[in-house]
Order: sequence, then C-alpha cells, then structure tokens
Amino acid sequence: MEIVAIACDPVRPDEPGPCPCHQMTAGQHRLAESIDNVLHHKKLGIGLRTMVVVSSYVDALITLVKGVAEAPPAPPVIVRRTIEQVRDAVVRRGVARAISKSTVPRILSEGDLHPHKHRGWLHSPDPQFRQKATEICDLYRHRPEGSVVISVDEKTGMQACERCHPDRAVGAEVRREYEYERHGTQSLLAGLNVHTGEVIGHGKDHRAATDLLELMEALAQRYPTGIVHVIWDNLNTHYDGVEKRWSTFNARHGQRFVLHYTPKHASWVNQIELFFSILQRRYLRHASFRSTFELHTGVLEFIAQWNGQARPFRWTFRGYPLQAGVDLTAAA
Repeated sequence: MEIVAIACDPVRPDEPGPCPCHQMTAGQHRLAESIDNVLHHKKLGIGLRTMVVVSSYVDALITLVKGVAEAPPAPPVIVRRTIEQVRDAVVRRGVARAISKSTVPRILSEGDLHPHKHRGWLHSPDPQFRQKATEICDLYRHRPEGSVVISVDEKTGMQACERCHPDRAVGAEVRREYEYERHGTQSLLAGLNVHTGEVIGHGKDHRAATDLLELMEALAQRYPTGIVHVIWDNLNTHYDGVEKRWSTFNARHGQRFVLHYTPKHASWVNQIELFFSILQRRYLRHASFRSTFELHTGVLEFIAQWNGQARPFRWTFRGYPLQAGVDLTAAA
C-alpha cells in the first residue's frame, strides 16, 4: 500500500532532483526582464546619464517589486512520478531496501491503478443543464409531427496539408512520413438531419456570420415547409447580435425555425459532432491536399458519399449522473 501511495502522490518540492515547482511567477519574470533591460542599457551606455531615465526605470522596478510581493503565490505544479522516481522514493523513505524496475508496475497493475494516465472530461457549469439537455434529447427521441430536427455546427481549421512523401505499407502497418507542406485551411459549416442522417455542408475560408446565414438559407430551401428545429451551441454567431440576424431570417421564412441551444461547455450533446469525428478519422487524417480547393472538393465528395447511404445515429445519453454525481433514478 505504501508503494501505491507513493506512486499516486505528486513529486514534492523538497525532494531531490529537478522539480518545476520552483518556477518563477509571471511577476518575477517581468521583474527579471526589467532588470535585464536596465543592465543592458548600462552596458551600452544609453540613456542612463539622465536622471529622468534612471527615475523611470526605478519607478517601474518598484512597481514590479510591489506587484510580486502582493501577488498570491502560484499554485504548485503537479508532477507525476516516473517508475524510477517511485523506486528512489521507496528506498529513500525506507519502505524497502531495494525494489526492481518491473516490480513497481506489477504492483500498480494488480491494484488496477495507473497514476501516470489521465482521462479528460468536460463539465458543464450551466445551471440549466438538465433543462436544456432534456429538451434536446426529447427532440432526438420524439420528433414533433411534420417537423425536422437539424444539428448545426462548424468544423474549423481543417488543414490542406500535402504530404511530401507517399505512405509506405510495411507489413500490417502503414508508415507515414511526418513532413508536409501546408496550403491553408478551410472551415466546414454543416447541418445534420438527426432522423435521416443526411448532411448539408458548405466549405468556406472562414466562419463568419454571413457564411452561417448562407447555410441556413440552404436548409430553408431543403426543407421549405414545416417547423425546422435547429440545435447548435453557444457560439456568438448563433445569437442575434446587433444585426438581429436570426430574428430577421426567421421572419423571412414565416417563423418556421426554432433555435435550441446546447448547455454551455456541452457541445457533445449536438449530434453533428459525431459526423465531424467520422470525417476526421475516415478521410481528413489520411488524405493529402495540394490546395484548399482540393480540400474543399474532397470534403464535399465525402458528404455526397455519406448521403448516398445516410442513416441516423444510434445516440445515447448518460450525462445526468456524470454532471451531478448522483444516480439518475434517484434524481428524477
């Protein structure tokens, strides 16, 4: 148990060996830079003969010193131990006289512990998380009769990277040279029909509100009658703004569009993210583009192939226990 505790405990600042816990704060960095500037001017003999310049440097240094003294201490940097550091700590603390390199990971694996690994997750601080998520999930499960549910978002920063060397098949693997030439980026603005799987996408050089408005006009033409429920996140272009863009758009189309916003920090509730992930894993990751035009046309061809065999996702949601840390049945 002591070995497990050592492995899970971060490296302490007072332990021997390099530890980044003693890094300078931002204020100390600024102070050091100012002192270096003063010394540099003194070495070159520039401007230090006048009391005005000297006074300005002194005032600046005094201000920085006060700022560093009054600033709260920076939180310690968490440094996880390597296997060698665990072995050293075990011997140094007298837990064992010696321990082999293979014994440490064996002990940790027996307890199903992997302190060197971590898994990220995104918690939504939205106080209306349950209300918003429930509203969207109800649309996924029970589409109102005569309406469509469209999941809308933007995939930005798609890079038109041309690989300098072709891939090579080596046994069961494909070897890919790291070197590439970058020809720019594209953004994909897309809408997914949640209940058919059909995707409507526009490739753009950017993701301005005017580009999003163009996509929404395309959706209005694709679904000319009935209510259109649009699910999207809290990006600033998804709101009216001073131009009242969506109020004007909706008035132009007979108030047929109903906008639903995902909870803050919870874009994963939006099903279009699943399509973007598939696009990245199946196509973009493996392709080579000589221009943004090739990237643009390639993505649209992928969407056309997708629509040829489109079907809805089997999407499930278990976010309430993860968000609240309580059993869903008890909280219902």
